[in-house]
Amino acid sequence: MDRGPDDHRHLDVGYRGFEMMRDVPEDAMRVEVTGRQWSWAFRYPEEGVATTEMVVPVSTPVKAELTAPADDVLHSFYIPDFRVKEDVVPGRQTYLWFEAKREGVYNIFCAEFCGKDHSQMLSLLRVVSREEYDAWIHRQRMKKYKPLELAGVMDPEHQAFGPDELNIDAAALYGTFCASCHGAEGDGAGLPEEARNFKIASGWKRGSKVSEIYRTLMEGVPGTRMRAYPNFTPWERVALAHEVRRFLGDEAPADTLEDYAALVETYELDKIQQPRETIPVEQAIELLVAEAQDGGGET
Repeated sequence: MDRGPDDHRHLDVGYRGFEMMRDVPEDAMRVEVTGRQWSWAFRYPEEGVATTEMVVPVSTPVKAELTAPADDVLHSFYIPDFRVKEDVVPGRQTYLWFEAKREGVYNIFCAEFCGKDHSQMLSLLRVVSREEYDAWIHRQRMKKYKPLELAGVMDPEHQAFGPDELNIDAAALYGTFCASCHGAEGDGAGLPEEARNFKIASGWKRGSKVSEIYRTLMEGVPGTRMRAYPNFTPWERVALAHEVRRFLGDEAPADTLEDYAALVETYELDKIQQPRETIPVEQAIELLVAEAQDGGGET
């Protein structure tokens, strides 16, 4: 059957839609998205922070750079409210972009069957004002750069974990990143005979002290399905270690000053420094003028 000239118009319209989705605005902010069984992780390379939820300012084009570990499986990053979806291929980088016009909270799903807990591979996209976004980035930097303290390693109820400071929800971290394999009760029910039963004191690969669990979260366990979690901040690793240890109850061994010192030395935690925050030139000039006026006009 011969095709008339109008038939090509449909092909052109379809291609124009595809081309628009691949043509990322030059001023788009970047968010690196990693999918793995069975969670999403987000890293903001320009701001130097990593999170478990995606937060972006309203009316700002966003390029999501998508990847998965080379030894993982195929995922698909899907924001249904925005009608955008793109495969996440192990060992490769793909991308999509979007611009949210309204503030709000939106679901992020995995749209490619990726194993046992595919249906639990959920996260959230929070679209906020520019002012709220800047404040959020500041809090994330504090979480990343706040010096780790001995008291935090020793005390799971340390005030730094609380809502008035770093606001770390260790139970939520465990539920998102650990429960799929280790079970909600820490008994290894997610992957029987493969995942550690946290309620049994013997047989831990590296031990069950906070400092030892910290190392496991940093490096993973070679030869097992336990991977490293480099996107966690030091305080998040410590909070999660406390959460894991609670399954052992009174059998959990306490860390010592020597354990803490070795942890700091091994991962150079004493050398982490918060980068200086910069402000626009115009704002700096306004501050200088205000200071001069407060000083009686002297410069």
